[in-house]
Amino acid sequence: MFTLRLGAVALSVLLIGYCLLSLVVSAGWKLIAKWGQSTSAARSARVLFAWRMLPLVLSLLVTALYAVPSFLIFEPGHIDEKLGPMLIVLSVAACAWLSMACMRAFEAHQNTAQMLSDWRNGSTQIKADCGLPVVVTSSSDPVLTVTGVSQPSVFISEKALASLTVREFEAAVRHEAAHVQRYDNLKKLLLRFGAFPCMKKLEAAWIASSEIAADDAAISNSAEALDLASALIKCSRFATSRTSGALGSALIPVNDHSVATRITRLCDWSNQGRSQNRDYYGLPLAVTALLCVTLTYAPLLRTVHALTEWLVR
Repeated sequence: MFTLRLGAVALSVLLIGYCLLSLVVSAGWKLIAKWGQSTSAARSARVLFAWRMLPLVLSLLVTALYAVPSFLIFEPGHIDEKLGPMLIVLSVAACAWLSMACMRAFEAHQNTAQMLSDWRNGSTQIKADCGLPVVVTSSSDPVLTVTGVSQPSVFISEKALASLTVREFEAAVRHEAAHVQRYDNLKKLLLRFGAFPCMKKLEAAWIASSEIAADDAAISNSAEALDLASALIKCSRFATSRTSGALGSALIPVNDHSVATRITRLCDWSNQGRSQNRDYYGLPLAVTALLCVTLTYAPLLRTVHALTEWLVR
């Protein structure tokens, strides 16, 4: 019974923490997006994704570092205490939530695997200087995308390939390679796992920023920017509703309304403000937070245990 109570408490704290933090994130993400307009697209994409994943990461940390240890330390193991009705409801809801999260991730994987199988039928592979396999499909899908998580490949339709010049093709493929370098397809899998209502706009903002960041990573001068802009214009003519799969990053994403903005931006290309540097300024904040947690850890354990006692009863 002690182990059962521990599992129920851990699941309940995880669910409560995730829901509360998700509501905070969904209410405040527009401020983050507004700040992102004044910085590089790469940094904006990193911050938006971190903000989106914050509820899941923090709720897991609170559960693992506070809820479970406080229960093990302060809860008497010899008392045969039954589960309260609230704890039962919350733990069952948490199990259902985790099951659905796993199902969403599995369905995304299966959807992508089936799509890759369809695309590879009658396809040919060509060489490209991007470090990724480039597969030319006989169907109109996909136009141009990089799909897959562990072994990503670039897929392009014969029509799209025939419409692009060599320089346009190279610029477009570099764009897709940038998505791989940033693990964007893996991030989409994590978003599937941690889905939550009211987060669609935040996820759309991250996708838009990640596309612009990939544009910036693919070009280094105005000529390359114009080549990529031309590739976007040509590929947009062939875009369909089935362009990348659940775990893919298409050159022209489905329901993406930022293509015109991206083209305008590329035509007015400037390397100013497009730094790809990492956000090392966050390191002092992380060290300060770790120090505060260390100094207040023991008192917080007692507080957390008092709160979980309310759940148990």
